[in-house]
Amino acid sequence: MSSTPTLFPEFIAQFLDLHPPAIAPETPLSEIWEQFQVQVGLTGGLASGSLSPSLHSGYVCVIEGDRCLGLITTQEAIAVLAQGHDPRSIPVSRLITPGQAVITPDTLNQPCALYDAAQQHPFLLLLDDEQHCLGVLPSVALLKLPELADLPQEFCSLHPFEIALNHLPITVFRKDSQLRYTWVYKSFPGLDPHSMLGHRNHDLFSRADAEQWEAIERRALEHHQGNRQNIALTLNGTFHYYDLTVEPLFDDSGSILGLVGTALEITPSYLNQQALIMLNQELESIVEERTAELQRSNAELLASLSAARELNELKSRFITLTSHEFRTPLTTILGSAELLKHYGQNWKPEKRQRYLDRIHETVDHMTRLLNDVLTVGNAEAGRLTFSPSLVNILDLFKSEIETARSTTYRDRTIALSHDLHASYLYLDQTLVSQILANLFSNALKYSSADSAIEVYLKSEETQLLFQVRDYGIGIPEADQADLFTSFHRAKNAANIQGTGLGLCIVKNAVHLHGGQVTVESQEGSGSTFTVLLPLTHSVAYDDNSRD
Repeated sequence: MSSTPTLFPEFIAQFLDLHPPAIAPETPLSEIWEQFQVQVGLTGGLASGSLSPSLHSGYVCVIEGDRCLGLITTQEAIAVLAQGHDPRSIPVSRLITPGQAVITPDTLNQPCALYDAAQQHPFLLLLDDEQHCLGVLPSVALLKLPELADLPQEFCSLHPFEIALNHLPITVFRKDSQLRYTWVYKSFPGLDPHSMLGHRNHDLFSRADAEQWEAIERRALEHHQGNRQNIALTLNGTFHYYDLTVEPLFDDSGSILGLVGTALEITPSYLNQQALIMLNQELESIVEERTAELQRSNAELLASLSAARELNELKSRFITLTSHEFRTPLTTILGSAELLKHYGQNWKPEKRQRYLDRIHETVDHMTRLLNDVLTVGNAEAGRLTFSPSLVNILDLFKSEIETARSTTYRDRTIALSHDLHASYLYLDQTLVSQILANLFSNALKYSSADSAIEVYLKSEETQLLFQVRDYGIGIPEADQADLFTSFHRAKNAANIQGTGLGLCIVKNAVHLHGGQVTVESQEGSGSTFTVLLPLTHSVAYDDNSRD
């Protein structure tokens, strides 16, 4: 056995020269027990000469072929026999000591490892790489050796330390001032603790991982203060996350010796935390979306309620206005008809004609009122159509002015000025007539009999512009925002006959042309309505249109 490397040659050689007997695993326990009894003097059953000289008191080595399976001790045998079992029916393999009691020749050169093993097991089974038994070492004798007894226990006796950390995914390490590993407990996945000794992180990990880690350690050394931070390492192609803690080590004079640190793997908790963060973000996004949807639904509901209220208000105003607007002309028609019926034959022809004209004008007024209501209804239902044709714009304006002045406003003057480059333009004549009729009617209705009404007409290549200006009662600023809403009437026009439909018809007719209508007004000073209508077709120029 002289070829076996030893740390304590004389002591180890003494045991290696005494090989334990080769007892097969199926050997009955009774046979082993008889040998124990004879050896310890409990019985004289076997002669001393029949004992194997290599059988040591208190243990037996169990062999299968040329391989050692383990140890059986006297204490283990007694424990089984004390339970009343038949020793002839219990094989030796039942009591083989677990593999933790096995050491290799290399362990003899590691005092700390040998000390720890002896602290944990009463006997140490020394095996080579092929499981051949080289000897059995009693731990009590080993621990009495000066070479082991004098070792500092804080570096060798790690049994309580291992019990506390055995089931934790933690690596404990010590480094010198150059950040080289001098001691490692429970290395990182894929790395052997002994292979890390004497190396720096740059020799073991990727450049990015090593620089991140050593930056934390250098700050601890420079500031003489511990540091704790989460780091990520790529090990075997997989990301691992660690809670890294480092503390500087000092000698008695305060100089830096190095540092000690722990790396607790937090990969599962980190990934769970990241998943929780992502889940929270998704939930926040869902909540935001649901909140936005709820807000949109609430807004739509409020808009629907508002629209319903407006519709009810419109219906109420429509009933009020139309009943008032129809009652007066119907009364006029009925009164005139009654007078003609009872007294008409006695009247002169001129007087009868005057009453007939009154009936005719009143019917015309009611017809226009009904047409306005139908026009607004068609516009809101999207049934108004845009049908442009070639229109003599100047003749159309003159005709509408005469229509507006007929009968009721015969004594009023509407001054027309124009700057036309063409007499004929592509427009919807019906819609333009509705625009002009309502603007002219309002200008006459809301201004005094002696005030002027001015109309300006101008055509360009791409658009037609016209303005209607009066010097009447004007429109209060508070009413201008709702001026083009159905049935809306300004507060200063309550005593003047009207339905509030005219400007709504103007707006719809202008929009069907793709144009726009604006108003400038000041209460008490009159109003100016400006209409712009785009011309989508080319026109023929006519210099005579300027006359």
